Amino acid sequence: MTDTRLIHQVGVRAIEWLHAHRDGFRLEPDVDPEVGYLDRFKPVGELALICKVLFREGVAGSRQAELARQLLDHAWRHTLDGGRSLVRGQRTEPISPVP
Repeated sequence: MTDTRLIHQVGVRAIEWLHAHRDGFRLEPDVDPEVGYLDRFKPVGELALICKVLFREGVAGSRQAELARQLLDHAWRHTLDGGRSLVRGQRTEPISPVP
């Protein structure tokens, strides 16, 4: 197996795993008071970055691209509540760059 093929297979399995476990991106409702509200967005930001790289670099096959779109849609609707969580974050910490 070539290195390129191996890397592609790892990428395919990774995006499939993320898609299968997409409910794990939910924001914790009862977070430790020591953790800021916006710190909980880190996994969602990392997901967005992964998907952006897949789209930008054109390295995703059609199945990977579709799974990435579904992951982003799911995170937007269910994790970020259609953006309402980001608005709340902006109001909570107005000078933060996170939202």
